[in-house]
Amino acid sequence: MKTKYLTIVLALGLVAALGGAILLSARGETLLAAIRFDPRDIDMDGPAAVWWLATIRVDKAGPSWDTRDINPETILFEGTVPSVDGYFIPGGYVARFNGLAVHNAILGAIYHMQLPPDYDKKIQPYFTVTGNLNDGTPFLGEGKIKVYFPYGVPPAPLPAP
Repeated sequence: MKTKYLTIVLALGLVAALGGAILLSARGETLLAAIRFDPRDIDMDGPAAVWWLATIRVDKAGPSWDTRDINPETILFEGTVPSVDGYFIPGGYVARFNGLAVHNAILGAIYHMQLPPDYDKKIQPYFTVTGNLNDGTPFLGEGKIKVYFPYGVPPAPLPAP
């Protein structure tokens, strides 16, 4: 008798786990966004821009979605810098980021790239903007920023003791 109840409980648990996995995978699709940064380039030896803007639009290569459903509080530059504020435009959303925070995030990303010594002092890497829609569906987009190092890439800072 106990075996019968145990089998039923395990079967119900398996059905619940499978149903949850199916629901999560159906909702877990990351939507694609097209990102355009302003300013479009940065001189790492110059002063940081006061603000960075990222225009977020639907990427035509992915499924269609409405940019008016973006939850502005979830937008991040490179997964670390939150947007300060923003505004909706026809067909998109413009997120505004703190310029010094973006400058530092770009510098950190450059250090991880380990540039060869003979690079031409100008690179054009992709940087990401992520966020969620109001229903929790994530989106991700990449955009290029021209990065200039007129005097070469400075050595990476030493870790704190």
